[in-house]
Amino acid sequence: MMVRTSASCGSIALRRCVGEGISEYVHRVRVRAACEQMLSPETSLAELSVSTGFADQSHFTRSFRRITGMTPSASRSAFSRASSRTREDVVAGL
Repeated sequence: MMVRTSASCGSIALRRCVGEGISEYVHRVRVRAACEQMLSPETSLAELSVSTGFADQSHFTRSFRRITGMTPSASRSAFSRASSRTREDVVAGL
């Protein structure tokens, strides 16, 4: 079923449902995907940034830090030291 509505109505509805605007929501989803991919140490941060839809690694790093409070490299180090259960909890909390 297709619902016709304006972009602003869609944005308002999303903000009411998830508590954040479209761009914030998309960035959070992308960062969550990057966290899941970080569990694979052979993937570079540059590859992660492109594969999760960021324009470049710098944009990815800024967004990641704003959302998680840590840089991607610091998070990767923390993930590698944490147990698998702890990693799942961190990713699920985003």
